[in-house]
Amino acid sequence: EIINTVLEKLEGKGYLDDFSLVEQYIKNHEKYGRKKIEYELNKKGISNSKIKELLDNNIENEFKEIEKVIEKLKDKPLDKIITALMRKGFEYKSIKSVLDRRKEC
Repeated sequence: EIINTVLEKLEGKGYLDDFSLVEQYIKNHEKYGRKKIEYELNKKGISNSKIKELLDNNIENEFKEIEKVIEKLKDKPLDKIITALMRKGFEYKSIKSVLDRRKEC
């Protein structure tokens, strides 16, 4: 009975809400890409559907972060930039998309 009361209070305050946890984790780890965030949250036992939903809503922020890294490493060879981004967990298709947009400008 005591356990149920404590659990209800924690749920009421949002401490046991996976959705909020994923949202906060993404916000606090914006410098990492989708793959790394998915991996870390899966290790914490969060379901893929919740992770995917919020990451799909965060795609523009992901592109902005890729832009920042590209700008920071702009004097490096392209293959080094791509490798650095992939090590941070960004997907190749997202990196390629940002690089293509930069070429158009």
